[in-house]
Amino acid sequence: MSKRRSSGIEVDKLDQLVKDLGIRVKVYKSTLCPNMTSLESMDHDINCKLCNNNMIDFDPCETLCIFQQQELSEQFKVQGTFHMDEIFATFLSGFTLQMFSRIELIDFAEDFYELIVRQEGTDIDRLKYPACEVLGLFVKAGSNTAERFHYGTDFVLDVNGDVQWIGAHVPSDRQIYSIYYRHHPVYRAIKAVHIDRYSQDNHKKSNIEGPTKTVGANTYVKMPEAWILKRDYLLERRDLSGSLLTPNVDYDPND
Repeated sequence: MSKRRSSGIEVDKLDQLVKDLGIRVKVYKSTLCPNMTSLESMDHDINCKLCNNNMIDFDPCETLCIFQQQELSEQFKVQGTFHMDEIFATFLSGFTLQMFSRIELIDFAEDFYELIVRQEGTDIDRLKYPACEVLGLFVKAGSNTAERFHYGTDFVLDVNGDVQWIGAHVPSDRQIYSIYYRHHPVYRAIKAVHIDRYSQDNHKKSNIEGPTKTVGANTYVKMPEAWILKRDYLLERRDLSGSLLTPNVDYDPND
């Protein structure tokens, strides 16, 4: 019997790298929406209230992953071109994803701005993304002036991250206002870079978190997965119970 030349890859050290440098994310299991009229034509109900753009996201789990720069990911000879909204992410061993899995950042928010029409008959105005902080909100007050509204005095954010007006100082019904706020980005896994990677880890002191199989003196392991993630810009807003939130009404300016 030949002498072992290597004890294999120390997967626990790869995991430790993710633990040392990774950030907290929430990862959902995502599957295709069954609200179809035919598997042959794949006709999906355009008014479907079950899913988010053909995907049902369920059972979120908090974990760690490393977000790496595009330049770094090119070292792995990934085919295709990278876009500014795509990133390379490595997860802990034993943590598996599938195509179009939903990933949410937990601790970091990014800036976003949009124009909103003040809704009639309600104190709630729906935003494109659930806001965690509002930095500015303005309406046109005159030909050369903008009027500012203030968080905590004129409005707050409700449980769904939408604008809720609380005072007498509010924009007029159907008036357009500009809002600058922050929200937690959402990503989708779009390309598997490293998923079916298996090897051996025969180090006696290894503390492997992922799935293993020991046969005799050999311990077979599944190594960490790496994916290309892409920003999800087509979110359908849902409340804390998972029910679809009604979008704002776009009023006819000539009405």
